[in-house]
Amino acid sequence: MVASGLRRLVFVATILSSWIHLGVRGESEFAAGLEIDFSHCGFRESSEAIPLVPTTLLVTPSGGDDTAAIQGAIDAVARMPVDAEGFRGTVALEEGVFTISKGLEISRSGIVLRGRGMDVTRVVGTSPDREPMIRVFGEAREAGRASLHRVLGEATPLGSSTLRIAHGGEFQIGSTILVTRPSSQTWIEALGMDRDRISWKPGTRDLFWERRVAEVKEEALVLDFGLTMPLDARFGGGTVSTLEWNGRLRNVGIESLTLDAEGIGGGPRNEDRPWFGVTVDNARDIWVRQVAFEKFSGSAVALWETASRVTVRDCLSLDPRSEIGGERRRAFFTAGSQSLFLRCWSEGGIHDFGVGHAAAGPIAFVECVAHDTNGDSGALGSWATGVLFDNVLAALALSQAEV
Repeated sequence: MVASGLRRLVFVATILSSWIHLGVRGESEFAAGLEIDFSHCGFRESSEAIPLVPTTLLVTPSGGDDTAAIQGAIDAVARMPVDAEGFRGTVALEEGVFTISKGLEISRSGIVLRGRGMDVTRVVGTSPDREPMIRVFGEAREAGRASLHRVLGEATPLGSSTLRIAHGGEFQIGSTILVTRPSSQTWIEALGMDRDRISWKPGTRDLFWERRVAEVKEEALVLDFGLTMPLDARFGGGTVSTLEWNGRLRNVGIESLTLDAEGIGGGPRNEDRPWFGVTVDNARDIWVRQVAFEKFSGSAVALWETASRVTVRDCLSLDPRSEIGGERRRAFFTAGSQSLFLRCWSEGGIHDFGVGHAAAGPIAFVECVAHDTNGDSGALGSWATGVLFDNVLAALALSQAEV
C-alpha cells in the first residue's frame, strides 16, 4: 500500500516548549519559557514591519537585453544618499518580461528592487553560467586584532544571555560582540566524530554568535538575547571579542516579481542556466518577499554564512531543473544566522528547507510547504544548532513515497 507521503515536520532544536504564535513583535513572536529565543529572526529582528520604500527609478522592458538598464538603475540609486531610515530608494520594474544575460548585483546598502507583482513582472535569465540571477553582497569583515576574553565558569547554560568574563568593564553598552564556541578535539571525541571515515578536525565546526551588549557588570556581560548552545569548559568553553564590520551591507529588499532561470532551455535535467535566484553574503537586515522562482538548479534563495537577520516571506520555488543529487534543489537554504522563512512553498526540491554547515542560529522555518519533494529538510553539512521547523509540511514525490 502506498502511503500518502504527507508528513508533518515539527522539529525544535534543544528547546523545552514548542508553543509559537504570530504576534506583536512583527513577523514572529515566541512564548516565554523557551530556552532558545527565535523572536530575533528576520529583518531587523522582526521588531518592525518590512517597509514599502518609495520608487526612485522606473525601468520598462525593452524587448531585448535589459541587463544594462536594470543594473544601471541599481547603480544610479546606489549613488544617492541614505535617508533617516537607512534607504536610498527603489528600482521599480514595470509590468512585462525583462531579459538579462548576466546576473544583477546589489553591493550598496539601502536599495530595493521591486516588480509590479509575481504574476505581471518576469525577469528571465538567459546565461548558461551557474551564477546567481541577483547577488546581494557587501565587503568581508575586517580581520581585526580585538582582544579575546575567555568565558569563565564550568558551563554557560543553553539560552543564557549572561556571560561571565574578567574585566567586563572594557565593553560598552550597545557595542557589538562576537561570541565563539570552539570545536575542540575533546568535543569531537565525545560525539564519536573522530572515526576514520568521518574524522572531524578541531576548528572546522566552530560556532559564532553576533550579539549586542545590553548591560555591563564588573565580571559579566548581559547580551540582548541568549545563545543557542551551551558553552562547556570541558569542550573548550568560549571567547568574546568586539566586532566591527563597516563594509557590511544593510537594508536591501527584493520583492514582487518572478525570476525565471531559462538559461539555454533544454529538458528538465539541463543545468546550463543560472543556479541561484537570490544569494546573500556579508549582509544584514535583508528581505525577499512575494517572489516566484522558476527553473533553478541550485537554490531559489541561498543565505551564505555571513548573512544575518534576513526574512524570506511568501515565496515560491517552482519547476527546478537539474539532476537529482549533489548540492542541487536546495530551494530555501541558509548557512547564516537569525534567518526567518515564513510561508514559503517549494516543489520538486531535494532539500527544500536546508541549513548549512556550522550554522549557529537562531533560524526559523514557519508555515512552509515542501510539495513533491525528493529528500529531507534540515541540517546539511554535519552540524547546525538553534533551528526551528514549525508547521512545515512535506509531501513526498511519487518515486520517493513509502510502499
